[in-house]
Amino acid sequence: MVPNKLRFAFRVLALYRMQFNIRTVLFAKSEFVRRNAKQYGIDVFPEVETNEFGLPFINSMLITARDTFHFKQLIYINADIIINPGTFSLAAYLDEYFENKHVRR
Repeated sequence: MVPNKLRFAFRVLALYRMQFNIRTVLFAKSEFVRRNAKQYGIDVFPEVETNEFGLPFINSMLITARDTFHFKQLIYINADIIINPGTFSLAAYLDEYFENKHVRR
């Protein structure tokens, strides 16, 4: 059985996907988490390079996601953070703003 907190997080991420065309990439060691995340349309990768304490290197996760998918924007959010959905509208606005200004990336 999936704990309520985890099910809620997956539902929110699935809602973001439908509402804002967001693609979620999850890095997890747990087969249980991977199996359940996929039911919500969340892409799951095994954990990447870690330090001596077992904590993953963020840059390794970002490089893995960037090399696997082609995004305009890539945002890292720790699993225990709740993001304001307005962030996605702001991100879309900034994409359009910088494209219209022909700003180099």
